[in-house]
Amino acid sequence: SFELNLQYPFPRSNPAMIGQIDDFERNYEPNQALEWYTKNSFVFKTVNKALRTQNIVIIFKFRSLIGDIYHQLRKLQCEQNSLQRKLV
Repeated sequence: SFELNLQYPFPRSNPAMIGQIDDFERNYEPNQALEWYTKNSFVFKTVNKALRTQNIVIIFKFRSLIGDIYHQLRKLQCEQNSLQRKLV
């Protein structure tokens, strides 16, 4: 589980957003980081905005997700490199 405890920038009046946040907090697994990041959800919008505006509070809340994305990308890169070596 992934506890965000977000207040800003999610108004409680947006039930769809609250549902996405609850789903993320209940169901997130590190091996699904890229899936969560690339689907059209609050994760992509929030992380990108935080990085663009250098909002350290939000970046800190998503630090585990950002690290998981990095590790997943590194794993995929290693797999692709290994596949390329086998083809050559």
